[in-house]
Amino acid sequence: HQPVQITLPEDEENLLIGHAAAVREWSRAGVDLILGGHIHVPFVRPLRESHPGIERDAWIVQAGTAVSARVRAGADNSVQVILRRAPTQCLVERWDHTLDAHAFHRVATTPVLLDR
Repeated sequence: HQPVQITLPEDEENLLIGHAAAVREWSRAGVDLILGGHIHVPFVRPLRESHPGIERDAWIVQAGTAVSARVRAGADNSVQVILRRAPTQCLVERWDHTLDAHAFHRVATTPVLLDR
């Protein structure tokens, strides 16, 4: 639930305790994706951005706020949808909710290459 990577300095206190060691060990064990929540800021990033010494390429997929009113400033309600496309690739689609349309719509697609 706690993030292992952040994009906003004010979220540093929310990082998983021991996140650097956890990412290092999970990478060594063969992780491809690490899913996070808690901070309600949706993003997809390679873990090497914040953990350059890890053994393999891995990604963080951070959730936003799906259905709660507890959204962060500048972030609508959103969901991240992970689609496996091949043994070595998936797509992460971000879908944001629009109040006017009363619906979710795709706003971003991030191709993720898996280190296999």
